[in-house]
Amino acid sequence: MVIGLDQTNSRVHQALLRRWQNSVDQADHFITALSTGPAEARMARLLITLGCTGDQPETLPSREDMGALVGITTETASRIMAEFKRRGLIHTDRGGEVVCDHAGLAILANG
Repeated sequence: MVIGLDQTNSRVHQALLRRWQNSVDQADHFITALSTGPAEARMARLLITLGCTGDQPETLPSREDMGALVGITTETASRIMAEFKRRGLIHTDRGGEVVCDHAGLAILANG
């Protein structure tokens, strides 16, 4: 079907290939960002990737899921999140949603 699309409508075929390549590039970037560097930096990158920009409260995955995403134990993920709270990088509102200090997380994420 895709091969036939190249013969019938090359512009659509090229646009489709560009989108696929962009998706692969984005996945590669996320995999690299979430699997390299110190655990704190990886957690900061994860929060930024999840959209924790400080503009509005966010509901985050469980500590277990966050740890799995960045390759650390649940306990380490919990300790890092507690440390982020102590340092004022994240704040939890009454509903359990998190508000982030995006600038502070970005500094930590970039090392």
